[in-house]
Amino acid sequence: MYAGITAIIERSPHPAASGIASLLGSADLTPTSPTTETCLQSARPAGRQGIVGRQEAELDDRPQFHVALTRRTDNIAVVTLAGEVDLYTAPKFQEALLQGIAEGARRVIVDLSAVTFLDSTALGVLIRGAKELGPDGGALHLVSGPGSVRRILEITGLAGVFAIHSTLDEALAAAASLDLSR
Repeated sequence: MYAGITAIIERSPHPAASGIASLLGSADLTPTSPTTETCLQSARPAGRQGIVGRQEAELDDRPQFHVALTRRTDNIAVVTLAGEVDLYTAPKFQEALLQGIAEGARRVIVDLSAVTFLDSTALGVLIRGAKELGPDGGALHLVSGPGSVRRILEITGLAGVFAIHSTLDEALAAAASLDLSR
C-alpha cells in the first residue's frame, strides 16, 4: 500500500522528492493497527481515493495546463492560460510572460478565463510581471470571469492592483486605448 506513495514521490519533479522517497523507503510505514487504515479511508472524500491509495490514472484526471503567448500589436501581448497554475506549472507561465515583456510588449494581457486553479506561486508571477512592466509605463491586464480565480484575486487584494476585465475583447480594447494615449 505505501509503495504507491514512494512511487508517486519518486516521479515528482520537486527537488525534495528524492530525499523524501529515500526516507519513505527506509521507514517502517506499515499501519500499526486496522484503525490506522480505517482513519485514512474515512478522511477521504466520498468517491475519491486519498494519496495513500491513489492510482496513477487519477493523476491524469487533472485539467491539463496550457500556456500560449501571442502578439496582437508591437506593444500588446496576450498570455493565455488554461488548467491549473501552481508550483509546477507557474515557471512555464512566468517564462511566457517575461518573454512577451522582453520582446517589447508594454501592455500584457493574461487571460485566466480557462484557469481552474491558481495558487500563490501564480500570484507571484503576476506581481513580478507587473513590476517588470511598471518602470516603462507598461500595464498588466487580467481577464477573469466570475468564479474561483476572480475570488482569489479579490481575497488577496490583487483585484485592486490589476485591471481585471470580464472578456479578452474588453482587455484588448483597454490596452489599445492606453497605447493610443502614449
